[in-house]
Amino acid sequence: GDKTYDGGGPARLLRENGFYLCSNKIVIEHPFYNSPQGRSMWEKVKEDEIKKCNDHKENIRIAEESDGRVLVYAEIDLPSKFNELTDLMG
Repeated sequence: GDKTYDGGGPARLLRENGFYLCSNKIVIEHPFYNSPQGRSMWEKVKEDEIKKCNDHKENIRIAEESDGRVLVYAEIDLPSKFNELTDLMG
């Protein structure tokens, strides 16, 4: 948990019960396909690469944005403790 930036108050109570800020999703620019060298390769393989990644993995996908950037999306399930605590507080 982030004791400096979480604002205290209710966040402090959650932290004391073992509940911490968590991130379960990230979007990043692909480090190779967005480089000058990687861009030419991307143009050759993008259809196969998108299909291969997006068809076989539920938590990871790759996409080309309208501005041409290649992005990788990755997501994991939230920890069960997260759902248990939010159910108790709801």
